[in-house]
Amino acid sequence: MLRILMVVVMLSPALATAETPKYQEPDEAAIKQQKTVIQDAMKDADRIMKDGTLDKLLGQERAKLNGLQGNMPGLNIQMPEYLEDERDDRYMAKALAAGKAIDEVPPQEAKYPIVLVSLSMPESQIKNLIAEGYKIGAAIAVRGLIDDDFETTLVKLKQLAGEMDGGVLIDPTLFRRFDAKAAPTFVLPLEPLQQCTDQGCPTPKHVKATGSATFKYFLDLVERTGDENEKAEAKAWLAKYGE
Repeated sequence: MLRILMVVVMLSPALATAETPKYQEPDEAAIKQQKTVIQDAMKDADRIMKDGTLDKLLGQERAKLNGLQGNMPGLNIQMPEYLEDERDDRYMAKALAAGKAIDEVPPQEAKYPIVLVSLSMPESQIKNLIAEGYKIGAAIAVRGLIDDDFETTLVKLKQLAGEMDGGVLIDPTLFRRFDAKAAPTFVLPLEPLQQCTDQGCPTPKHVKATGSATFKYFLDLVERTGDENEKAEAKAWLAKYGE
């Protein structure tokens, strides 16, 4: 899917949809508090990824999900239908990490815009990004797990995404590949994203921007300011808004 040129921006409010409340930009104090929470969450996610805890947790949760009953013990909610219907390895690969599912996608298709988010961001903002990404075929990537628990994280993502969860990924490798220091970070790939190997996770050429915005704002920015190749890539994705 993605990396190389960096475009830094501080951008406009997220996309509003009929299904979700319009996102309002927070005041300065709220922004500062939100940045602190997000930074702490990203540090924790980075820690469990580096020390191997995340890989261990994902392996445990993968096995656990295969044996889940209709109701999850300890949670006062019904087991989401999507877990009942999509327990196979294909779904788990997609949900666990984009890199682990990349071999199932033709190379020319493994290249699409991604926004790297933190679950500490306002829910309305995440919902709007999911809705917009679903519309054009972009992806929303989350770095880590809520309370180191995969089930809780999946349920939360399902609540946020509703029926639009096809492009929601849990993939800490993307944050490292694209050196994401803040959320949200938007990435437009200029090359297909390659699968991780024992030698590491390759970083393709890409355009990157950080700030509270929408996919469309980011793509508009790239089309206005990028080089010829970047402009062409952004223009192709912008055309999907009219489809």
